[in-house]
Order: sequence, then C-alpha cells, then structure tokens
Amino acid sequence: MADLSVFMDTIKGASTAELQEFKRIIEQKLKSSFRVGDKVSFVGRRGEVLTGKVTRINPKLVSVVLPSGFGWRVHPTLLTKI
Repeated sequence: MADLSVFMDTIKGASTAELQEFKRIIEQKLKSSFRVGDKVSFVGRRGEVLTGKVTRINPKLVSVVLPSGFGWRVHPTLLTKI
C-alpha cells in the first residue's frame, strides 16, 4: 500500500495535463484487459446488472451483446469480467 500512497501524493500535485495523461494510461490498461468473447457484466441505466459477451473493442468503448441480442457500447471502466 506504500506505492498507492505515493501515487496518490503524485496525483494531488499533478497538473491538468499530467492528470489527463494518467487517465489515458489507466483507460488503455483497462481496455487491454478485455478480449473479444469475454463474458462481462455492468450496471445498466436503470440500475440493473446486465451480463453479455464482448464483441468488439473500439478506441473508447467496448461493444457488448446481451443474451437477448441487444447490444450496448460501454466504457471499459464500467465493465467487470466474469
């Protein structure tokens, strides 16, 4: 946890440009953790937990198809691998 506190201190003193770069790196890491065919879950707009399969990984969003056939484009930070 010492590394986390150092990271948090770094964030607190970071400029806007540095924070945007941190965000880009974190989002890239999250996006690369998913593969086409992965089973994932996320919370829908109405608060319900939805599950489906990753069908495509786009630059900013991950495409997920539910068992009903309905498709969603979801930001990777909102997905949980099952």
